[in-house]
Amino acid sequence: MGMFLLPVSIIRKLNQLLRKFWWGYNEDTFKIQWVGSDKINTNKESGGLGFRDFKRFNLALLSRQGWRIIHNPNSLVSMILKQRYFSQVGLLDSRLGPGPSFAWKGIQAGLTLLRKGIVWRIGNGTKVNIWKDRWITGFQLGKVLSTRDADYWCEKVSDLIDPQQKKWKESLLLELFSHQEIEAIKAIPISLGGRDDVRIWPWTNNGLFTVKSCYHFGRDMDRHLEG
Repeated sequence: MGMFLLPVSIIRKLNQLLRKFWWGYNEDTFKIQWVGSDKINTNKESGGLGFRDFKRFNLALLSRQGWRIIHNPNSLVSMILKQRYFSQVGLLDSRLGPGPSFAWKGIQAGLTLLRKGIVWRIGNGTKVNIWKDRWITGFQLGKVLSTRDADYWCEKVSDLIDPQQKKWKESLLLELFSHQEIEAIKAIPISLGGRDDVRIWPWTNNGLFTVKSCYHFGRDMDRHLEG
C-alpha cells in the first residue's frame, strides 16, 4: 500500500473484511452491522471508532513517496523518476504521461493530496510564484485570490520584500491585494538571514509530513466535498 495504488475491488474487499471482523462472523453466518461504515471510520473525538478506511490510507501512504521525492531530489530514485517522467517540470506539476509504471501511477495518486495540502514557507521568496503557488498560510486555499492585472511586473514573492529592511513592501501590497490578503501576508515572518524557501506540511506542528496527518487531511477534504 505504500508503493502501489490498490485496485478498487481489493480496497472494497479489505474494508468489508474489517467490518465483518468487528461485528463478528464465521463461514456460515453473518451478523447485522448496526452502524454504517462512515460512523465506524470517524475518529474517536467525533464519536466514531477510528477505523482506517483503506482507500484513504492507501493515498496517505503514497503521498509520503511524493514528499520524499520533493525533499530528497538527489536520491537515486528521485533522479530516475525525474529523468523518466518530469524532466522539464517539478514533481507537483508533473502528469501521468504515456506508459506509466505501477509505481508512478501510485505516486501520481498520492500527489492529489500533496497538491492540496503542501505550502511554501517563505524565506527569501525567490522560488515562490505569487499568483500560482500556495504560500499564504492564513488562508484555507493558501493562494492569492485577487486577479493579476496584465501590467503588473511582480512575479515572485521576493518582489514584495524590501531586501534591505527585510520587510514587506506595504505600498505594493496595497496596490495588488485585498485587505484580508494583506493582513495574512504581513503575518508571514520574513527570514532575516535570507534562507531558501521550503515546502512544508502545515497540518503538523513541525511542518513535517506524517501519514496520520495526511490521512485525516484527506478525510476532511472528502467530507468538505460531500457538503
